[in-house]
Amino acid sequence: MLPECRSLAQTLLMQLRRDQRTTRKVSRGQEFMRFNLHLRCLKSVLTASCLSFLIVGAAQASIIQMQSFAGSYTITDTTADGIAVTDAHQFGSPTFAAFDTTLGVLTNVTVRVRSTKALGNGISQNTVVSGTSSRYASSRAKNGVKLTFDAPGISGATLLSQGQSLDCFAKRANSHHCIAQKGPKTSGKKKTYTIGQPDLSSYTTAAGSTVATTLTGTMSANDKVRRGSFNSVSDQYTVNWSGDERVIYKYDQHSNGSFDSKSKNSDSLTLNFGTVARGTSPVALTFDIFNLLKTDHNAHIRIGMDYDAATSGSSGDVGVFMFDNPLSTIQDLAAGYDDAFKVHFNTSKTGAYSAVYTIGLTDTRDVAGVGYADNFLTLNIVGNVVPEPGTLAFLSGGLMLLGGFRLRRRRRKS
Repeated sequence: MLPECRSLAQTLLMQLRRDQRTTRKVSRGQEFMRFNLHLRCLKSVLTASCLSFLIVGAAQASIIQMQSFAGSYTITDTTADGIAVTDAHQFGSPTFAAFDTTLGVLTNVTVRVRSTKALGNGISQNTVVSGTSSRYASSRAKNGVKLTFDAPGISGATLLSQGQSLDCFAKRANSHHCIAQKGPKTSGKKKTYTIGQPDLSSYTTAAGSTVATTLTGTMSANDKVRRGSFNSVSDQYTVNWSGDERVIYKYDQHSNGSFDSKSKNSDSLTLNFGTVARGTSPVALTFDIFNLLKTDHNAHIRIGMDYDAATSGSSGDVGVFMFDNPLSTIQDLAAGYDDAFKVHFNTSKTGAYSAVYTIGLTDTRDVAGVGYADNFLTLNIVGNVVPEPGTLAFLSGGLMLLGGFRLRRRRRKS
């Protein structure tokens, strides 16, 4: 929450608590007036940035894309044999940008298809055989359409279907013709699909830069003579379909390991024990590994963090540096939390020592999703062990005696 929003909320809460303590001392009317006063104060002080955060911020915990589509297609039957003419037409093929797995772990995909217009308009025009009979000739046309949707994880899903019948009558005399028209039939539908775990990867950049979808209409027209005969038979069925398609990506931001709770770039740390005497027990050095707080407002949360043995390693004098608990204890470390470690130095032998630890960290697999990622930290530990003071004094005394002995020998020779 923005600082000014938090401050206002705290102030209002404190005032309401004071009001609650004094409720028994005032009348209901006074209590109502006091509440209205605080409410008006809140509205006047609350800034536009607060309002935009409160209203928009929660709705942005995802990535939303939308594409419109529109198409028209006509199918015709002129056989009058009672056998339907069918055809499939692609009314649209909206494409969407695939989820970028560098942003985080994709946990959910929702696809919504909305038909704002689906119009089916049929026209049957038939001309009878010339003659003098006053009897009627008749025909019946049957039209229909089935609108379907295809996307990764969605195969041939029916969005809507509609059909209609048209009866056409005409006198047989003087080559009369008939026209029967029906429609348009408007049908607005909305359907939402949730993509399951096996198909999530099809919506990520690992499968390609875009995600393709298809909107198909399977149409049929069937004109059949029921009585008499016609010189010409024509049944046309036209469908106009338009709407929009929306894809919503929900994801968790990648884990981010750091030696510093506030710096995302603190991926290297050096622990220096300095110079210590052999056999002493220097103070253990400590360090923390943090999983930083979420920084992407579109993400739901920052995912937990695990130690990854496969990408971890060490080199140098690792035998003289000991951890009080292993790094492998980092498991599902939540954002904003840390694991603390303590390092001890074995000073039993003199020498200059150093070791490098590559700490591999990865997104926890406890969350079902696609696009897990690794990150790395580098820990350097150095320390020098020198002889203890008593040994140094004995050695320096011996050197002084040896030097004095040589000096006396030179004087005697001279």
